[in-house]
Amino acid sequence: TVTVGFRHVTVTGVLLETLVSDAGPAYPALLNTKNKLLRVTVTVRGTGHRQVTFAVGELDPNFGNHAALLALTENGHPVPFGPELVVPGDGAPLRFLPRVSRVTVGIAAAPATDTAPPAGSPVEVIDGLRVVTLSVALLGRLPAETLKVSFEGPGGVQSHTETGPSLAEVLAAAGIWPTVSTWVAAVGDDNYVATVTPFEQFVGGRPLQLSLNEDGLTLAQPRLVTDGDVKGGRYVSDVVDLYVGTGPAS
Repeated sequence: TVTVGFRHVTVTGVLLETLVSDAGPAYPALLNTKNKLLRVTVTVRGTGHRQVTFAVGELDPNFGNHAALLALTENGHPVPFGPELVVPGDGAPLRFLPRVSRVTVGIAAAPATDTAPPAGSPVEVIDGLRVVTLSVALLGRLPAETLKVSFEGPGGVQSHTETGPSLAEVLAAAGIWPTVSTWVAAVGDDNYVATVTPFEQFVGGRPLQLSLNEDGLTLAQPRLVTDGDVKGGRYVSDVVDLYVGTGPAS
């Protein structure tokens, strides 16, 4: 059941995550294959060539558990003009999309630019050919927030207190203003990669942070925090790069 305008409607359809899984993404050669599904994005195109991009990690019930679906019926009647993208858990329908015509899978290869950084090394924000270097001092001057997070890890539930700027603040410091089709791939110094999208936070209600301090201790390198995820696969430690793109990841 979703809210469209001032109406509550019941829709049925196919989960977007199911479509991606059934399609069987063809992964390129990767330097780190752990949780490789978390590199995957899915871009949905609809009316007027408007498009919305999701990180599959947001959709996966084992991680973000925030479903999106292509609706085929609305209140028992076929959706006119083809499937409609709906995101039931969003606070506003900014990622809803009528007349869906194409679903494109992308995979963030995103190699680390430094695999042996000394403590306190800067973070590179890579937006196509444009590279912005954000020093630890600059990150420390950004408005900080403190999050108390919990997630399932290999040894059971972990709980931490994370402090640092939001991902949105970090992107703004790099001169990047996200759209509903923007994705971000956080890369650790071990070439571990996980993708997120800023609109997970803007309308999905999931805080995204680049933590500089965990449980009262300064981190050697920042950590991507995805507060609200079931498992901690998208918590990327020792971040050295943030790759940013629009549409399908590559």
